[in-house]
Amino acid sequence: FEYGNTIMMFEGPWSLFSKGSYNTVCSPPKKHFAKKLAAIRAHKSQIGRTPYDRAAESLAQLRGALVPEQDLSGFGAEPPKLEERVELFYQITIKSTAQIDRLLDLFQKQLPPSRDAV
Repeated sequence: FEYGNTIMMFEGPWSLFSKGSYNTVCSPPKKHFAKKLAAIRAHKSQIGRTPYDRAAESLAQLRGALVPEQDLSGFGAEPPKLEERVELFYQITIKSTAQIDRLLDLFQKQLPPSRDAV
């Protein structure tokens, strides 16, 4: 492991971000999101017990409907124009072992990352 590496943690149905728990918003074009869904569907483990493809699409659509106004522009303000689907990430560049220890502690406690916690 080298310091200076960037880690991007993504939101999923089993690791939902609360407001302030993410610092990167991605609005993938429709054709790119279709490739993501195809990749999910290519693995039986992702669609067998739980239809992760539906969960991923539903979460991205929910975020696409809510995040632009609620988190990016503020209630009542004109939201930025994004694609129909939005994905959230927490991105961090590792600068110390203390950061790694805090991240591991959050994972063990099943808590989302946040600007204050890491």
